[in-house]
Amino acid sequence: VDDDKSTLVMMRLLLSQDACQVAGVLDATQALKVLKETRFDWLIVDGQISPIDGFELSQKAKEIQPHIKIVMISGLYEPADIVGRPIGKIFQKPVDTDRLMDYLRSGGAATSPPA
Repeated sequence: VDDDKSTLVMMRLLLSQDACQVAGVLDATQALKVLKETRFDWLIVDGQISPIDGFELSQKAKEIQPHIKIVMISGLYEPADIVGRPIGKIFQKPVDTDRLMDYLRSGGAATSPPA
């Protein structure tokens, strides 16, 4: 979920090339609708989206799909901002796609330094 279309397209291409099935959406309202209709293993969400931000969307996503793992991408927020939230890791924009994919492939257990 990212309100920047170019970032969304890049992420969809990256994930699709790794044989992931991807549903990319531009806003939180659409994301909630899709989450209610389709089961996902991962939610990759921008920190600043609307009408609710990535933090609130993450909380709502966990209520809908308690098993879902969540990654935030952001140019504004830092690792300390996700403490106590249902977000496993934050990657700074511009995203290091190799590190992101390593993290996703590991199931969220990658031991790389904080992004």
